[in-house]
Amino acid sequence: MAISLGGGGSASQIGEVVLLNRQENVVTLADGRVYLKADVVETTTSTYPDAPTRFLKTAEFSVAAQDGTPTDVAWDGSHVWMVGQEGDKVYKYNSSGVYQNVFFSVASQTTTPFGITWDGSYFWVNDLTTVYKYNSAGAYQNVSFSLSSQTTAATGIEWDGSNFWVVAQNNNVYKYNSSGVYQNVTFPVTATSNMYAQGITWDGSFLWVTGYDTAGLYKYNTSGVYQDAFISFTNDTNNPSGVTWDGTNFWVSSYQVDSVIKFSNAIGVKKIATGGSHGLTSDMFYLGAETYMRVK
Repeated sequence: MAISLGGGGSASQIGEVVLLNRQENVVTLADGRVYLKADVVETTTSTYPDAPTRFLKTAEFSVAAQDGTPTDVAWDGSHVWMVGQEGDKVYKYNSSGVYQNVFFSVASQTTTPFGITWDGSYFWVNDLTTVYKYNSAGAYQNVSFSLSSQTTAATGIEWDGSNFWVVAQNNNVYKYNSSGVYQNVTFPVTATSNMYAQGITWDGSFLWVTGYDTAGLYKYNTSGVYQDAFISFTNDTNNPSGVTWDGTNFWVSSYQVDSVIKFSNAIGVKKIATGGSHGLTSDMFYLGAETYMRVK
C-alpha cells in the first residue's frame, strides 16, 4: 500500500495509529513523519518528545519465597520494601528485585498489615484501622494513630513530604498531618465504578490510586479531582494491590502473581491488528498489515 497519509501530514497527528504493510520497527516518511511499530517500545522519551507516553512493564520479580500475599510497597530512595500478610513482615529488595535478606516483623502491632510508606526517616505501616511507626531498622517506635473515626477499611498509606494520605476499600482518600491528625479532607476515588481501591502513592505533584478490581492506576490532584489519566495493568496483573513511585517508575505489588512489577515511562504502541493466515500453506509467507503509531 502507499504510505501517503493525511495529505502530506495535515491530518496526521502525533499518536495516530495506522496499518502499514511493513516490517521495519521504525518507518520514516519523506516529510519527516516517524511511525513506531506495534509492540516496539522506545524508553528514551527524549528521542520523540512530542510522542504520547505510557507506562509499560520493564521488570518483575517474585516475592513468593518471602510472602505469598504482598499488600503494598514503599521506596526509600534506593530500595523497595514490601509488606505482606502471610508473615506480617516487611522485606527489603534492591532495585533489581534481589531480596536483601533483611526484614522486620509488624506482628506485635498487627496481623493484617495492608499499607506501607517511607517518610525519609521512618516507615509507617497501616492495618484497617491504625497506622504504626517503625525506624529504618524496623524497630517499633511506640507511636501510632487511629483511622477508625474516618474508616475501618484502610488499605494503603502515602507520605507526600508534609501529610499522610490514606486510601480505603470504600474508595475514599483521607488526609492526616504528620502527627496523624485528620485534616477534615476526604475525597472519593471514583474514576470508575467498583474500583475497590487498594494502594496509593505520590509522584511529587499528584496522587495515584490502584484499583484492585479494575486492574489500573488512577491519577488525582490533592483536591480529589480525577486527572483523566489511567494506566492499565491488565496485561501484567488483574489484581494490583500496593504501589509506590521512585521518582521515575511505578512499582506495583500484586496478590495475583505474588510479584512486584516495575512500570517505566515509555513511548510505544500495543498491537491492535495483524494480518491473518489467509489460508496459506506452510511453504508460503505473508507479510500482513502491522500497527504503527506516529511518534514524530
